[in-house]
This record gives sequence, structure tokens and C-alpha cells, in this order.
Amino acid sequence: SKTNKNKAVDPDYAELKRENARLKAALFQAESKALVNKTLLEVVLNRYHIDLKKKTDL
Repeated sequence: SKTNKNKAVDPDYAELKRENARLKAALFQAESKALVNKTLLEVVLNRYHIDLKKKTDL
């Protein structure tokens, strides 16, 4: 269709697609890092038998 053809050659559209892909990759990396940090934190808390729900003096 005509609109798809226009999108394919539109440099702004191409730039936005690249930026979108870059941001998705960055978000995925951040989420992965957060999951690792959460897991490590849980391991440490479990190791020292710390329950954050019961702790009020943190």
C-alpha cells in the first residue's frame, strides 16, 4: 500500500523505529539487572533470616 511505501522511505520514521528498538533494548537490560538485584537481595535476606515485612527498624 502507499502508506507503507512512504513509511519505508521516511527518514523520521526510520529514526523513530531505531530509537524505539534502542529504548526497548535498554528497558530489557534494566529489567534484567533489576531482577538480578532483587534475587541477590532475597538471597542475602534469606541468608540472614531477615523478613522486611516484620522489620521496622531498618
